Amino acid sequence: MSTHRDRPGRYRIGVDAHLDPSWSDWLDGLTVVRHDDGTSSLVGEVVDQAALYGLLGRLRDLGATLLSVQRLDDDVLERPHDRDPSPAPQRRSR
Repeated sequence: MSTHRDRPGRYRIGVDAHLDPSWSDWLDGLTVVRHDDGTSSLVGEVVDQAALYGLLGRLRDLGATLLSVQRLDDDVLERPHDRDPSPAPQRRSR
């Protein structure tokens, strides 16, 4: 039986930081989308759960505050070169 953990999946990860798009290679090739509110979304395919945890560890090492991790449905048709159509994650007041 195959589960989501056993196969690649598309993810959207929200962080409370403006990441430069040049970090894409270091972040496993995910597309970096910067939002006007100072947050960024990383969108793209992650090969498995181990790769996802490695990516989250790199974001932690950068000191980026994680806002959300969302696995996108298999039927969502997004291309890495498209702008992230979703609204930016909501920032929490401190």
